[in-house]
Amino acid sequence: AKLLQKFDNVQILLNSLILILPKITNVMLLLVLTIYIYALIGIHMFAGAKQFAELDKYNNFDSIGRAVLALTRFSTGEDF
Repeated sequence: AKLLQKFDNVQILLNSLILILPKITNVMLLLVLTIYIYALIGIHMFAGAKQFAELDKYNNFDSIGRAVLALTRFSTGEDF
């Protein structure tokens, strides 16, 4: 607490973060719901697809966990 009193800008940022946290939570829940729906659609359409370089045993739509992980990786641009 004493350290934050010396840095007014950090304290302003933390107070702002605390104030907007409920709104960020709603946006993140909406993002999770969207990814879950697309994962279910992906499982329905692509489960059991032939695996190749980009569609391997870790990055596929054979289960809900793998589908959510794949969609999260695609949406963040990781290894894409």
